[in-house]
Amino acid sequence: LVIAGLVPMSTVDWPDHLTATVFLQGCPWNCFYCHNQDLIPARTPGQVAWEEVRALLRRRRGLLDGVVLTGGEALRQDALADAAREVIDMGFQVGLHTAGPYPRRMRDMIEAGLIDWVGIPSASPRASPVSAPRARSRAGGSAATGPGMGEGVRGRGSGCLTEVLLAITVPAASPAEVWLRRRTG
Repeated sequence: LVIAGLVPMSTVDWPDHLTATVFLQGCPWNCFYCHNQDLIPARTPGQVAWEEVRALLRRRRGLLDGVVLTGGEALRQDALADAAREVIDMGFQVGLHTAGPYPRRMRDMIEAGLIDWVGIPSASPRASPVSAPRARSRAGGSAATGPGMGEGVRGRGSGCLTEVLLAITVPAASPAEVWLRRRTG
């Protein structure tokens, strides 16, 4: 894995979970709203060795719920499935932040039981932060759906992916848009 950064403890990267967050280098897209612009170039060398992540997780057993794999675009990394398996074998859950450019790879990892939760960003100039859906399923129920995912995609644990979080990013309005909104109510 080409790891750009490691946050040893996060309360914001996976709802209701304490996680370590691993930022992976490289993304096939260049979204103007990306808050991780430095992680887009795929040729930038890694800053953190995978052994450092392993060591952190050994120290944090019983303290963290899981690990969030993010980026850049985490699914771009060929070694991601092996890393997720290792995290699971250490007793942690695996969360994934993805923009969805590799839906088959995501499906394969979910079906292999390597992902417990997915966060998918979305941007729309007309989106409202209130419109961000949280799709959940009960044990034994149908799987959550989201962009690039069909019903019945299975995760591990209860036999289905239990949550997909769609995070809506609303671009800032230009001064002209603000003026126009005030005039038209």
